[in-house]
Amino acid sequence: MMAKKRLQKLFAVFLAVCMLTGILPTAALAASDVVQYGDKDAAQEATGVTADKTVRDNGDGTYTITLSVKGTSSQSTTTTDLPADVVLVIDSSGSMADRVDYDRTTCGKKLEEKLSMV
Repeated sequence: MMAKKRLQKLFAVFLAVCMLTGILPTAALAASDVVQYGDKDAAQEATGVTADKTVRDNGDGTYTITLSVKGTSSQSTTTTDLPADVVLVIDSSGSMADRVDYDRTTCGKKLEEKLSMV
């Protein structure tokens, strides 16, 4: 009986450590030598990497979203993996099924405008 209680306490401590680790901000665990840029232009100037986003209306209620990233390179024997934040959120929950005042073409154009401003 004593061993079972000890095992339960150990398991409870393990779960508590797991939960506390899960709520730590990921920036606290990030490598300290990673450079973070304040805006797109500063990152582009410092790295030479450009990104382009386009949205195309397929005419059937669907859209094609294209993200292209281009950069320059020079010969090197060193490979460096740099972080890139790319997020695509697709809501398929049905919560967005309510009728809105815009038709799909207008919504697609508005999405294209918003993406081109980023």
